[in-house]
Amino acid sequence: MPGSYDQARQHAERLVASICDDELELLRDEPIEAISVLFEVPVDVRSSVGSGSDCSVAGSYRAEPTPHITIASFPSAGRTLFTTLHELGHHLCRLDGDIQDWCFACGDPRAEEHVADAFAAEALLPAELVNARIGPRGPTAAAVGDLFGESNASREACCVRAAQRLLGAGAVLVARGQIIQFAAQRALPFFIARELDQGPDGLFGELAHGGTARTDDLRIRFRSGNLSSPLFADATVVGNYTFAVLVEHTLPWGGLSIRAADDGPIGGEVDCQYCDFVFSDVFAPPCRRCGDRPCPKCRRCGCEPKRAPVRRCTSCFLELPRATPADVQLCETCR
Repeated sequence: MPGSYDQARQHAERLVASICDDELELLRDEPIEAISVLFEVPVDVRSSVGSGSDCSVAGSYRAEPTPHITIASFPSAGRTLFTTLHELGHHLCRLDGDIQDWCFACGDPRAEEHVADAFAAEALLPAELVNARIGPRGPTAAAVGDLFGESNASREACCVRAAQRLLGAGAVLVARGQIIQFAAQRALPFFIARELDQGPDGLFGELAHGGTARTDDLRIRFRSGNLSSPLFADATVVGNYTFAVLVEHTLPWGGLSIRAADDGPIGGEVDCQYCDFVFSDVFAPPCRRCGDRPCPKCRRCGCEPKRAPVRRCTSCFLELPRATPADVQLCETCR
């Protein structure tokens, strides 16, 4: 649902507005103790914690039988803080009837995740700070890096807050080397997962050792090997990480955003040994056992038994029956 991201932000703003300034300060300074006192929700900190595949942070919220938050401990205080407030966002969402009704009605399985992300980012990065760095055209990669440098917020929180200021479909993400660590996205037709390897030859691999770059043809490489439709991108390295802003149009850094109408996503190629045909732009994921993509026509992959090669009569070139002995070269008519 295209509007779900904006509506999630509006719900998050309402949740943050319901908390007084003194309580917000406590949540930023001592989140674990503040959540336990203000909301009566205990928070456990563990060295590692399993989280649902849809959750953007390493933490979990349990509503039954009593509310409980568990988070992973990170070397980065900012990421620990973002994770803790994200899980508090889940708790507040479960207590809010309007948000629950909206999550049920909007049809986006990640609706509550969007609200929890937006809540944590809104609580950590006040509007005054964001407005000072991000203008009316939207965020650049350098602005996201400045936002991170001037706050105690995590890189993820800065990405979420910056993505709220995009004027159209796009994403704000952070990568370490060639691996996308986290992406906050808006109205894109695909999902950018965590820990997504973009390869050494892509934009993020090229920036691994520092610098800045802009391109009008960045394609996200998914785990299936498929490539997204092209995006305009602005990227800059801050420390050991790369911040990047990706947009479909309306470039925050200025310039034209003209794209060919047929410039879409790119799939893989299948050379089917059974159909004797080569298929291009196949988007089905590879088979987990053999690694081959299934044929779009017969649906078979490399796991199927190998078909015996076709043999033909050397005189009339008709296909010989499979039972024909190997030393026979002619069909019955030509013998």
